[in-house]
Amino acid sequence: MTAEEFHSALQEATNFPLRSFVLPYLKHTLPSLQRDLSNAARANNQIRRSHKTAMRITVTADS
Repeated sequence: MTAEEFHSALQEATNFPLRSFVLPYLKHTLPSLQRDLSNAARANNQIRRSHKTAMRITVTADS
Protein backbone atom coordinates (compact mmCIF):
# COMPACT_ATOMS: atom_id res chain seq x y z
CA MET A 1 0.00 0.00 0.00
CA THR A 2 1.40 3.36 -0.95
CA ALA A 3 1.45 6.39 1.31
CA GLU A 4 -1.21 8.00 -0.88
CA GLU A 5 -3.48 4.95 -0.65
CA PHE A 6 -3.04 4.81 3.13
CA HIS A 7 -3.74 8.53 3.42
CA SER A 8 -6.95 8.20 1.38
CA ALA A 9 -8.10 5.09 3.25
CA LEU A 10 -7.45 6.75 6.60
CA GLN A 11 -9.41 9.85 5.61
CA GLU A 12 -12.24 7.66 4.35
CA ALA A 13 -12.28 5.48 7.47
CA THR A 14 -12.24 8.41 9.89
CA ASN A 15 -14.34 10.72 7.70
CA PHE A 16 -11.90 13.42 8.74
CA PRO A 17 -9.62 15.48 6.48
CA LEU A 18 -5.98 15.04 7.43
CA ARG A 19 -3.57 17.94 7.75
CA SER A 20 -1.30 18.79 4.82
CA PHE A 21 1.84 17.55 6.61
CA VAL A 22 0.52 13.99 7.02
CA LEU A 23 1.22 12.74 3.48
CA PRO A 24 4.88 13.92 3.41
CA TYR A 25 5.33 12.41 6.88
CA LEU A 26 3.86 9.09 5.70
CA LYS A 27 6.08 9.07 2.61
CA HIS A 28 9.11 9.57 4.85
CA THR A 29 8.08 7.15 7.60
CA LEU A 30 6.29 4.25 5.88
CA PRO A 31 9.37 2.61 4.30
CA SER A 32 11.07 2.19 7.69
CA LEU A 33 7.81 1.04 9.31
CA GLN A 34 7.27 -1.52 6.54
CA ARG A 35 10.85 -2.75 6.95
CA ASP A 36 10.45 -3.01 10.74
CA LEU A 37 7.16 -4.91 10.40
CA SER A 38 8.70 -7.26 7.87
CA ASN A 39 11.67 -7.94 10.16
CA ALA A 40 9.36 -8.52 13.13
CA ALA A 41 7.22 -10.94 11.11
CA ARG A 42 10.33 -12.81 9.95
CA ALA A 43 11.61 -13.08 13.54
CA ASN A 44 8.19 -14.25 14.72
CA ASN A 45 8.15 -16.97 12.06
CA GLN A 46 11.60 -18.15 13.13
CA ILE A 47 10.47 -18.34 16.76
CA ARG A 48 7.34 -20.28 15.78
CA ARG A 49 9.39 -22.75 13.69
CA SER A 50 11.80 -23.19 16.60
CA HIS A 51 8.93 -23.78 19.01
CA LYS A 52 7.29 -26.32 16.68
CA THR A 53 10.60 -28.19 16.34
CA ALA A 54 11.08 -28.22 20.11
CA MET A 55 7.53 -29.51 20.58
CA ARG A 56 8.10 -32.30 18.02
CA ILE A 57 11.32 -33.32 19.76
CA THR A 58 9.55 -33.36 23.15
CA VAL A 59 6.61 -35.38 21.80
CA THR A 60 8.94 -37.85 20.06
CA ALA A 61 11.07 -38.26 23.19
CA ASP A 62 7.97 -38.86 25.32
CA SER A 63 6.59 -41.52 22.97
